[in-house]
Amino acid sequence: MTDNKSQTDGFETEILDVAYGGDGVARRDGKALFIPGVIEGERIRARAVESRKRFDIAVCESVVAASPRRIPPQCPLALTPGVNPRNGACCGCSYQHMSYSHELEVKKKQLAGLLARIGGIPSLPDIQIIPSPGQFNYRNKISLHLRCAGGRKYLGYVARDNRSVIEVGNCPIAAEALNKRLSQISSSHADLDGLKDGDIVFLRFSQGSGVLEWVGAGNAPGTNIVEKTCIGDILVPAGSFFQVSLFSSGMLFSRVLGMLAELRPKKLIDFYCGSGIFALCGAGAGAEVSVGVESDPRAVECARLNAEKMKLSDKTRFIADFAENAAGQLLDENHGDATLAVLDPPRSGLGRRLLDALIDNPPGKILYISCGADTLSRDAKILRAGGYEVESVSLCDLFPRTSHFETIALFSR
Repeated sequence: MTDNKSQTDGFETEILDVAYGGDGVARRDGKALFIPGVIEGERIRARAVESRKRFDIAVCESVVAASPRRIPPQCPLALTPGVNPRNGACCGCSYQHMSYSHELEVKKKQLAGLLARIGGIPSLPDIQIIPSPGQFNYRNKISLHLRCAGGRKYLGYVARDNRSVIEVGNCPIAAEALNKRLSQISSSHADLDGLKDGDIVFLRFSQGSGVLEWVGAGNAPGTNIVEKTCIGDILVPAGSFFQVSLFSSGMLFSRVLGMLAELRPKKLIDFYCGSGIFALCGAGAGAEVSVGVESDPRAVECARLNAEKMKLSDKTRFIADFAENAAGQLLDENHGDATLAVLDPPRSGLGRRLLDALIDNPPGKILYISCGADTLSRDAKILRAGGYEVESVSLCDLFPRTSHFETIALFSR
């Protein structure tokens, strides 16, 4: 559809799609136009704010013809028409303006599109959706930036421009215990006086240990906290990676545990194992050998303690090393149809050395758990070229109202 440009900076356009990452997509002057806070099919009045070689960025000034799926955001800081998302709204949530059922449809379409376009998968199995049991108060960790402005100090989230800080008094997707502590800090002169401009305050909650806090990314306390999971309480280092959703156990961990019980691998290698959750699930599901690899030595120590507590030490082994370094020997010793590799990498996906090891000494099946659908799709293309096919795909919506989600993809030879 041709846009109607006015004599001012504004123009009308129709939203054609919602891209992975949350921005709506339109076309103008032969270029893609990305606009946050909109829904496919809507006609809006927009204003361009940035022009790049291959695409432009705009903001939604008003909605001319709204989607029936549009709803009022629950958070007063969420993006609304007429607000510049680059410095005037919180960018943590991308989908508070649409119904949750439609959010799931959008995410499923995005995942299927990426796997087809980047992954080159011609015939994709039906994507199973695991919806979140709740849309709010699920994050177990938040980081808040302190700013001094107008003679006062305040805590908030960094805006989309990566410079501005939006003051946050209450975050609807953060655990209630974290919001309570945030309110206490914000109203306490003693707490605020101990902070300086630019400090980053981390708040971390677990159902077994309550709220911990620290200032500065490298200053997490050296203590372990207790996380409650579907296989029992496990120890996790306070500053180490763990799924940030309180729904992880009932959604992601339970689904993986069920898949392992059905697959019943004799050998399991859990790359990027953290504190050992999936290696322990494998051992509990009957694997004779369950090996975990993790680069964080504190997490490895917790994994060993968790195995000891669950009386699984004789079936598990945990290695403190980078997955790319350990993969060659482990797969050389444990490849074949009886072996399942569990991959739960960071958003950047798998390194080439690990991919090569998986192809050179292939396990019978690969269970890939991804927080980046784009890098999963990239890696899927390489795995398929190495002889694997996608057997099943599940979209686990651990992060409702945001643009993020987890994917569970099972590959087999």
